Amino acid sequence: MENLIGSGSTEPSRFIVELRESASNMGSLVGDVSACQMVFKSLPKLFCLKPLTLCTRFKLLKAELDVSGGHPENPLPFVAGLPVGVPLNITLYNISSQINLWVKMKRDDEIIEFVYLDQNQFGHRSDVTNLMSTVPFYNTPRAISFVLKVSIGMECFHEKNIYEVKKLVRGPKYDLAFLCQDVEIHFSSGNNR
Repeated sequence: MENLIGSGSTEPSRFIVELRESASNMGSLVGDVSACQMVFKSLPKLFCLKPLTLCTRFKLLKAELDVSGGHPENPLPFVAGLPVGVPLNITLYNISSQINLWVKMKRDDEIIEFVYLDQNQFGHRSDVTNLMSTVPFYNTPRAISFVLKVSIGMECFHEKNIYEVKKLVRGPKYDLAFLCQDVEIHFSSGNNR
């Protein structure tokens, strides 16, 4: 709070001024527990949110995933141990082509893979964009069947992360904000059909 007040970027509210004074008085009240409690109990009465005026409209950023097949009663075929193509129908709402999108695929035993979704390859952009893509999943298990949870994430560039050096991994360098719920896709090897 000292930094906010010191920078002059904002006028301190009555709450901030009182909080600052209370914090400086706490040093003299160290032995008096009841006096400290009274100071803390009085602070919420001073807090009051001011109305905020916005000069722009908010747009909902979201994605929808649809997979033809992949249901428990109609699983997609795969060969155990070999990569498989995951056919995705993706609908993006208000997503700029400047945003880095990642497809996150998580196997039921916690194996996770990321695939970068290059929006420039899909051409024309509008507020609602439909994409069809087949993304590879390389870590198929040596099993008869498995479930893959798929979602779309938007890479969030944080100021604090600009100078961080992360280990080289195949996937996003920054945190992801997920734009849809996980979609479960069921796979079954040809042996049990």
